[in-house]
Amino acid sequence: MGEPSLHAPFIITDIDAYKWVKHGSKFELKVHFGGSPPLDVTWDKPDSPHIKIEKPNQFTSILRVSKAKDTHTGNYQANANNHYGEKKSERCCLQVEPQPEPCILC
Repeated sequence: MGEPSLHAPFIITDIDAYKWVKHGSKFELKVHFGGSPPLDVTWDKPDSPHIKIEKPNQFTSILRVSKAKDTHTGNYQANANNHYGEKKSERCCLQVEPQPEPCILC
C-alpha cells in the first residue's frame, strides 16, 4: 500500500465576492477547502458581536451571523493552512443595508 498523498490547501467551493444582507437578518459565508493533512481554517473579519464560526467537518468552515448590524459591513476572508502551504478564499465584501428610520406620524 502506498503512502497517503499530502497536499497544500486548495479551494473546492469559494465564498461570493459580494453579499448584501438586510439589517437584522441572519446570514452565513461558507467555504470548502481540500488538502491533506487536516487544515487549520481561520477568518479575517470585522470584530463584531453575533459572529459564530462552525466547522462541520475538517474541510468546511461556516461563518454565521444571527442578526446583521451595520458593524458587520466589511471584508471577510477564510484562510486555510497546513504544513504544506496556505490558501486564501475570495475576499467577500459584505454590505448590511442600513436600518430603516422609524416613521413618525404627527
